[in-house]
Amino acid sequence: MSEKLSIRMERIAAELERNASQIRANFRGDSAIVERIQELERLSSSFACLNEVLQLDASKGSHGIEAIELGSEVRELYSSLKSLLPPRVELDVEALEDIRLYSLSKRGLSFALTEALVCVAERVTQDFKSRIHLTIERGSSRSAEGGCPVLRYSYTGEPVGKADLLALSKTPHVGVSSEVEGMHSILTIVLDCDASKHPAPSEQNERPLVLLAEDEGVLRLAIRTMLESLGYDVVVAEDGAEAIDAFARRKSEFQLALVDLQMPEVDGYGVVASIRASVEDLPIIRMSGDSNDELGGMAAEGDECSSFLSKPFGISDLKLAIDSLHQRVGV
Repeated sequence: MSEKLSIRMERIAAELERNASQIRANFRGDSAIVERIQELERLSSSFACLNEVLQLDASKGSHGIEAIELGSEVRELYSSLKSLLPPRVELDVEALEDIRLYSLSKRGLSFALTEALVCVAERVTQDFKSRIHLTIERGSSRSAEGGCPVLRYSYTGEPVGKADLLALSKTPHVGVSSEVEGMHSILTIVLDCDASKHPAPSEQNERPLVLLAEDEGVLRLAIRTMLESLGYDVVVAEDGAEAIDAFARRKSEFQLALVDLQMPEVDGYGVVASIRASVEDLPIIRMSGDSNDELGGMAAEGDECSSFLSKPFGISDLKLAIDSLHQRVGV
């Protein structure tokens, strides 16, 4: 099935690219039309990247223990599931501490989190003040959770019913409960404590840590999948400000950074400048789909530990860029 879908997506991407090229070749002027052309080209790139993800996913066999950064995983998943929320309802995620999961699969975690969001979205009161606030932390060692990772969805609306709680509880390594606290309903998901225990030294699969800063959701997913297939653990940032915060928290652990030059809040140039202010020799790959960024990205004012990669790209292009940069900086 994934092979057939991959072929279909490849055809769609080619058709989008062909149409965009024809329109660009035969039209000059109206800025609105130019924006449509750029959107066609963006869609073509997105389909190509999704195809890359499908091919990588289809080729995956059994893997050893792989750490999951819970906060990053939740933010990444929910950024792609905004369409599940009712109009005017917002979701914010607050990770109170960094938690790594080791014995819980990404597929199982994604299923549980998606089902939880659907349950809450169906019951939240829909008005201009509606908000679902999700906190991620460890339960108190004195409580029933016993220090296990806990996700609490707080919202104004009806509590989740027994039937949905039962369905959610069938996910392995996941426990759920629902209650009302004052004016808010609370859905609590408790992950198995074993999922956050660091594996024994003989079982550890040490993977270098990379920071990925990319604001476009499909490209972010594709690049992250490529990096994981190349053997990296990935910390994801959806904009420049989030990238700076993520780097500040774990700057001594990062061995590589991939930074999109065009991002909201703080652009990629600002992110790179912030990183360089504290770490001068971290290998950084600057990325952009805008040819105007290429000269600045490649020159980088004499930054020998930096290189430029034009989007969209495939896993072979990414591997070559990483290997070339590491060879140049002597990693």
